Amino acid sequence: MEARAARDASPLADASIGVSANAETPPSRPGTVGSSRGTGVALAAAALLLSGTGWAGVMDKAASAVIGPPAISVDREEVVPGSWVVVRVTGVKGPGILRALGRDIRMFAADSGLRALVPVPLGLTSGKQVIAVRVGGLTLKTAFRIAGAPAKPPQMLRDLTLSAKGAAALKSGNAVLGRAFRKTGREALWSFPVHTPLTGRLSSGFGVMRSYGGTAGWPHRGHDLAAPKGTPVAAATGGVVVFSGWLEMYGNAVVIDHGQTVHTAYFHMDSRRVATGDRVEAGRVIGTVGETGFAKGPHLHFGTYMGPVAVDPGEMFTRGLP
Repeated sequence: MEARAARDASPLADASIGVSANAETPPSRPGTVGSSRGTGVALAAAALLLSGTGWAGVMDKAASAVIGPPAISVDREEVVPGSWVVVRVTGVKGPGILRALGRDIRMFAADSGLRALVPVPLGLTSGKQVIAVRVGGLTLKTAFRIAGAPAKPPQMLRDLTLSAKGAAALKSGNAVLGRAFRKTGREALWSFPVHTPLTGRLSSGFGVMRSYGGTAGWPHRGHDLAAPKGTPVAAATGGVVVFSGWLEMYGNAVVIDHGQTVHTAYFHMDSRRVATGDRVEAGRVIGTVGETGFAKGPHLHFGTYMGPVAVDPGEMFTRGLP
């Protein structure tokens, strides 16, 4: 039996996290080293705000140091909104501060150096973006380019309208989810490949502009997977549950932290089978498909996030994580 067309409202609007579409540090040649006053300078513990109102990570109270020829690289020179760039710095150890797209992003020890994931929010305009990393008294710079994404047909949801009460509940729910996205571990807990949480029909894709009966509209920040009520929902990859609860607009919701700012979110479920704090492995059943919250038709809204920024689940399935 095929489920009815699944539609939901899950904006977590990236515009709310204070990202400037044209934010850019002063230009420099990719891979160059900026001026410094010595190496091994201690970087005091500091709150690294991913944005003015978004994820914040606190650096370890440890000194950064240069242990070899420092180098910075990106895995992709051009990406579209909804994608991400993997930034690696070698020849250094200790905490580092990465600045890109007008915000600071925490770096983590990985790949014999430091690594950070830089998500590109939906809605950013095309153009060059500079990345600057401060570590061990040095500033390393590189760059990437945001390309225009192909237009997707809009989706009109005439039988769903957003009331003033619903808008208030949405804002409240987004605040709860924002706090969940700020909780992240130092270790990468994910594995490859990242699995789809269920086998279902894709009823609404990532980045589709959706209108709710003329009352509101925003780009869809996830995948809607239509399936019969009660279908098991599995964790896409390993991690720790940082939220499991009821939200008026999202229904039964679960958020899993996979470490190093990566999260997956599961909304509108009929039931939840995990609790906050549970460690889960890839494939563990965490709930069942439902129609709870602001939704029509049984389905799962599945979202993938880096900090509070939604990224394309389809790309995470095919490209994977580093």
